[in-house]
Amino acid sequence: MLESLMKAKIKNIVYISCNPSTLGKNLSILKNKYAIRSIQVFDMFSQTAHVETLVLLSKVKPSKFTNNG
Repeated sequence: MLESLMKAKIKNIVYISCNPSTLGKNLSILKNKYAIRSIQVFDMFSQTAHVETLVLLSKVKPSKFTNNG
């Protein structure tokens, strides 16, 4: 899925994750073409360590000074 997102011409992504580890791994890849605009954590399962995370990403224009493609 990440490969498809990186090739697509999607302007904005709303990423919802229940796994902070996977979220971090995927954001480290997506940051090459997308900027994080906001992050919101939701505690939908009170009295547990489980949280949902919503991240809004926006595609950044490639700079002639970087290799972001």
